[in-house]
Amino acid sequence: MLHQCSVPNGGYVLGVVVDAVIQHQSTTNQPDPIHLSAHYLQPSVPGPCEVQIRIQRIRRRYSNITADLYQKGNMNVTTHIIVGTLPDVNSLKIERATPTILPPHPLATRIPFYTHTALSKYTGKPSKLTFKNAFEQSKDPVVFEMQNKKSLGGTNGGLESSAWLELTEEPDKTTRLGLPAITFLADLGKNPPSILPRDEQPGESWFPTMSFQIEFKVKLSTLPDYIAPQTFGLWSYGRFLVEGRHELHTEVWTAPSAIGKPGAVAADDPNWRDKMFCVARSAQMALTIPIEVNRRKAAKGKEGVKL
Repeated sequence: MLHQCSVPNGGYVLGVVVDAVIQHQSTTNQPDPIHLSAHYLQPSVPGPCEVQIRIQRIRRRYSNITADLYQKGNMNVTTHIIVGTLPDVNSLKIERATPTILPPHPLATRIPFYTHTALSKYTGKPSKLTFKNAFEQSKDPVVFEMQNKKSLGGTNGGLESSAWLELTEEPDKTTRLGLPAITFLADLGKNPPSILPRDEQPGESWFPTMSFQIEFKVKLSTLPDYIAPQTFGLWSYGRFLVEGRHELHTEVWTAPSAIGKPGAVAADDPNWRDKMFCVARSAQMALTIPIEVNRRKAAKGKEGVKL
């Protein structure tokens, strides 16, 4: 099955693939992507593309399909996707045979943010992204300070960042974002080389993704009304950085309100963190390449660096 679309770059590419898969599965009893594993074979560019979907195996709960994105007859991205039915957050089964751990269980994972969105302030546009004007962001000062203290030693190390990200150009502020947008957001985590102390960071760089995985956690349409529809928390971390090659793990969390605005979950609610949901978790392997390399290719009229 072919889907016509336009592709700019990065995580948006996989958002296009996810959207095509959702359309393909819409008439089945397994309508949702559960897990996606992708390999980027060559860069995509703005323009027409095709997504070719093939069913590999059908099972009762989960099925396997492949979805490959082509431009000008060339395969740019190949993906393997597990499809099924995402759980409704209002009817999660809490059974010993199929365990579910949720707050207030002491072992449940809470959102790794410590500053409520209502108490947050805009801290500028997200990095140097070409689409940065579509977003506002607010970095969590607590996580920022925790990362700074790691530079003093005495910890297990690692490179960690977190920021609330809010869509600002959507005309209807009440529309809840879908899985294609979540896929896009999951690729906006801060790459570890750019979290290093300033005097250790590489020069202006590009971090091309070689492989990318994402697991979706819940059905977005079932999120409670108190969840902000277009604001999400991105918490990212990396543990290893070797000759510029690094891994980046990103969790996409719901937000209690828009940035700097009150919401149904008050900032003085001591349990506000317990009421948030992780909607997706991604992992990727990326490289560090001087931005001049890509600029030289672009100046010669080429599509970018071939990896």
